[in-house]
Amino acid sequence: MPWHPGPTLLEALDALIPERRNTEGPLRMPVQDVYKFNKLGNDERMIVGRLDGGILRVGDEVVFSPSGKRSRVRGLRVFASPNPVAIAAGDNATVVLEDELFVPRGELMHHIQSAPEIGRVLRGRIFWLGRKSLRVGGTYGLRLGTAEIECEVVSVHEATDASTLTTLYDPSEVERNQIAEISLRLDKPVAADVLGGVAELRRFVLLDGYDIWGGGQILSLEPLPAAGRRAIERLPDLRWHAQAVPAAQTAARHGHHPALVLFAGDSGQGKSKAAAALQRALFDAGLHAVLLDCDNVLADAPRDTSLDTARDALAATMERTLQPLLGAGMIVVATTNALGLGDHGGLLGALSDRHLSILLSPDRSARLVDADVVIRGDASAAPAIADLVERVGKLCREPG
Repeated sequence: MPWHPGPTLLEALDALIPERRNTEGPLRMPVQDVYKFNKLGNDERMIVGRLDGGILRVGDEVVFSPSGKRSRVRGLRVFASPNPVAIAAGDNATVVLEDELFVPRGELMHHIQSAPEIGRVLRGRIFWLGRKSLRVGGTYGLRLGTAEIECEVVSVHEATDASTLTTLYDPSEVERNQIAEISLRLDKPVAADVLGGVAELRRFVLLDGYDIWGGGQILSLEPLPAAGRRAIERLPDLRWHAQAVPAAQTAARHGHHPALVLFAGDSGQGKSKAAAALQRALFDAGLHAVLLDCDNVLADAPRDTSLDTARDALAATMERTLQPLLGAGMIVVATTNALGLGDHGGLLGALSDRHLSILLSPDRSARLVDADVVIRGDASAAPAIADLVERVGKLCREPG
């Protein structure tokens, strides 16, 4: 092709220089998820993510921000490498800690000596693509790394039209295709690298529902007040303590393994009544069962708590309450009245490989399509309870 003086496509691809790994920067690993594979006889709680910066070695002491929880790396799991002693920026890995911490998605793992900035009020420069204008007082979702946080637009400092370069100061809204500097107030603290560190951890997107309507970069992050910092600084002193009696010995004594039975459904379907009836029936059948109503666990939450904005914290509280009961070999019959149906599956997978999910639904428009049992009608009636007792008995007595 005489009209093209440059290289061919293959030559151009061969000339590409791979992105340099940021191994000399601070350790940064946004937590993507937490897994626990009980069925494989493995009680390890495995924290999964991708290293955005630095090097992580077995034995390193690490901190999770913004919660402030800390532990030491006991082991690493990497695909096609059985027992690596270190991983570097760009690697996807699973981290096993010495302490069984409850670390949610969105936390940022780092070394103690290279902490990110933490705050709830940020100033950022954004490019707005939304069909509707961004307005002062509006609420949006903010995604930074793996963290997803609700935020409110506190102020718009300036907005510039990308086509005319006209700048407006202190406008009340940002229109489509405008570049603006804004201040956001987050509903919970976030960890970010504002200066230095890893550039990806100061870039964010704004969402309206599930749609990305804007993106930008953090310019400054207001530090937490002293009270907030003290609350975070106290958290590292807390450690999870496992049961003194191994699970196998508890199962031998009780004659059955622990199991988790979760009732879900819309309000008014009789979940608490059915759960109480099942616990009594399991007890009469000689099984060690305990009733845990979600309302009891969350009764002391602040009265102004929003279930939408505090759902992660409420689910974590429920999980921490369930953990010692299952560790003691009990069959826990629980309800998830205050939690969403999405949290239902998360609790099942994180806590026990022996579980039974029961949905109480008045009709066939059930929202939890993967429930093990769907009951339409009175779940506390004798036939329904007898069927559940048989199911739970088989579940907790299965070998393995």
